[in-house]
Amino acid sequence: MIAKLLTKLRAILQDSSQSTLESFTATASRTFAIAQDNVEEITEITVNGTAIASTVYDYDDSSQTVTIDTGSVAATDVVIIYFDFNKYSDTVLTDYLRSALIFMDVYTYPISFIISSGDVEIYPIPKVKEQSLIAFVASILIKPNYSEYRTSSILVKYPKTKTKEEKIEQLISRFKFSKEGISGIIELNGEYY
Repeated sequence: MIAKLLTKLRAILQDSSQSTLESFTATASRTFAIAQDNVEEITEITVNGTAIASTVYDYDDSSQTVTIDTGSVAATDVVIIYFDFNKYSDTVLTDYLRSALIFMDVYTYPISFIISSGDVEIYPIPKVKEQSLIAFVASILIKPNYSEYRTSSILVKYPKTKTKEEKIEQLISRFKFSKEGISGIIELNGEYY
């Protein structure tokens, strides 16, 4: 479920995956540090213009370093690393989603959601519209000075003078009193309708 929320949040933030490359001249070291933040995936590596198999290198995402096996690269070889990246990491966005849930509690959204300790699930499982609400609240926390948030089906505009708290409160209030929001207020046998 968190993956779905991250996808929605990236759509609102217009943080789609981008592709680029970094070029290195090998030295005695076979390890190359990628300068770009938030590398999502290594898509290809070439040594002197020839692609190498993914089995001959390792990528450490925590340090953003690529280590090529002995014998696959020598000093003065030109190494080009192709990769996909995002502006925001999944970890950073998940923290914003967690903050969004706190704001929803503060502004008395009728259901309290929590993110699992493994950052994989959210309980109870939010309905599709609630997922959009959570993503919108998180996007306001990330970019509080934006006066407009847009997805393919939703456009929300705010006066430039509103604080992020006022924007979030207004968004949650509108949602609570919409047809979707009202349905989440009634609880029958542990299920929200």
